[in-house]
Amino acid sequence: MRKRFAWLVVALLLAVSTVAAEAPFKVQAPSAVLMEASTGMILLSQGPDEKRPPASITKLMTMLLTMEAVAKGQVKLTDKITVSEYAASMGGSQIWLEPGEQLTLHDMLKAIAVVSANDASVAVAEHLSGSVEAFVKKMNQRARELGMKNSYFCNPNGLPPDEGRGCETTAMDVAILSRELLKHPKILEYTSIWMGNLDARPEPALVNTNKLVRFYEGCDGLKTGYTSESKYCLAATAKRDSVRLIAVVMGAESTTVRNAEITKLFNYGFSQLVSQRVAKKGQNMGKAKIEGGVVEEVALLAAEDLVAVQRRESGDRISLHLTVDKSIKAPIKKGQRLGWVTARSGDLELGKVALVAQQDVEKAGIFRLVGRFFRNLFRSFFGG
Repeated sequence: MRKRFAWLVVALLLAVSTVAAEAPFKVQAPSAVLMEASTGMILLSQGPDEKRPPASITKLMTMLLTMEAVAKGQVKLTDKITVSEYAASMGGSQIWLEPGEQLTLHDMLKAIAVVSANDASVAVAEHLSGSVEAFVKKMNQRARELGMKNSYFCNPNGLPPDEGRGCETTAMDVAILSRELLKHPKILEYTSIWMGNLDARPEPALVNTNKLVRFYEGCDGLKTGYTSESKYCLAATAKRDSVRLIAVVMGAESTTVRNAEITKLFNYGFSQLVSQRVAKKGQNMGKAKIEGGVVEEVALLAAEDLVAVQRRESGDRISLHLTVDKSIKAPIKKGQRLGWVTARSGDLELGKVALVAQQDVEKAGIFRLVGRFFRNLFRSFFGG
């Protein structure tokens, strides 16, 4: 009986804490999520797991798979993509590609990110995987790997299919996807364009479907979406100082409402968070043992500034934790990653950066290693 009562108390406390964590306003859309990008901290959620058609927000996954393929060296941004008849047949938002036309992957990405080109999305999918069907399998596999448990992709552009199951996702899954895409900062070079041109087509100018890129300070992405079924959707990101937010709104009644609600979410998020630099780029963070080197240790430097983001009223102490690779063997190159330094507040990870070697460490010769062995043996016996 006591155990049951204890569990009831815990459940009530959890319910109260959930209510207390809600934002002081209602978003004028069925689904919304506000996330801090570096930690994945959720600042606001409203209908976060409600499955909805994503329309062109689907292209976030298309862009992610493209950027990952570029990062792996599987494709290059300079690759020429030949447009198939099927890709050229796409309706809705497009750049009017012609069958047999060739554009670089760079131009295709720009068209997808800026004007939400359905034809370019299909052309890229076919280039990366050979067919739309094979690419869609990769989309759904990647979604499962990311923990997007309520998402299903039916094509690379989000257009409603002529038959069968359509694409569906949730505001929470879109936030997770957006956060993963932001691990490839180059994508922001495309999504932040307000007006631009394709290299292959000086005219007409491309104008971003995400108006907040121009009208909200710090907004540099990511993707709009609209169909009559999905209504007006937007996954947006903005950065001020060292704080980056991801805001998702799905199912708004108009572009005006969609943009106003994203603006409201951003304003709320930036008011709630504060950033603090807890380690400087190049700062000596400790040492790592080196096996078989001319020296036995090498200093570890922070590869980048480490910035921790917290709620403004938190006041919790931030601690740094070093994780050094096991069994580091010479030779070592200056700048080689040998571990990580992580900023934490309790169990919450606030950010991390790589630890790199301060200097080259050459492999030691046999005589040096033998001499070191006997010296260390002597010290172990006599405490030297």
